[in-house]
Amino acid sequence: SNIESRGNLIRSRYVRANVAVRHSRGVALNPGLPVSEKRYPGYFLQLEEFESATVENNELIGTSGMYFRKYLGDPAKGQTVRILRNRARNIDGRYSDGKNRFSNTDFYRVQFVQFNDVRDIPKAEIAWNEVINEPNKSRVEENINMYQSSGTPSSPILIHDNYIQGAYAASPVTDKKYAGGGLMLGDGGAKTLDGAVGFIRAYRNQIVSPSN
Repeated sequence: SNIESRGNLIRSRYVRANVAVRHSRGVALNPGLPVSEKRYPGYFLQLEEFESATVENNELIGTSGMYFRKYLGDPAKGQTVRILRNRARNIDGRYSDGKNRFSNTDFYRVQFVQFNDVRDIPKAEIAWNEVINEPNKSRVEENINMYQSSGTPSSPILIHDNYIQGAYAASPVTDKKYAGGGLMLGDGGAKTLDGAVGFIRAYRNQIVSPSN
């Protein structure tokens, strides 16, 4: 598929979806609205309260990446998340500032991949992806972020053999408070050990010029 949108390109929320996206090209268009509307480029894929996702061999251009919240899958059925061999250019959370313009200061925190409350998931894998962000054309927080998420003791989340280049503030020269970067493997707090981030392995990733 070839998909272009001023909003989210592919989305499923609250319906326990099982989704496969392969060999597709997604281009996020500028929402074309003033900064006061707080609209940023759409997600290539947004899943909330889902069961499984396979995302392979896709191209992402100017999107706000992929967001996965609350895994409800059944490990006995092999339900998991696999994100393999995708190419992304300019993950962008800058707010639109009108037609073909983006704000240099206002943004939403977005990632190439974010797990949020994806807990106790076996056989999850993020691998062989290429992510390249250019200064003044992107605004990514961490390129990959594991927020309050976990694998299992026998099957940790595997993040490996990814190439990540660039992580910049909306105004790289003047913004001295940028907190993004390459990989965030343990984000978010927890009051109990069961709720903590854990069972994640990252290896053989190349991270170039994350500016932080």
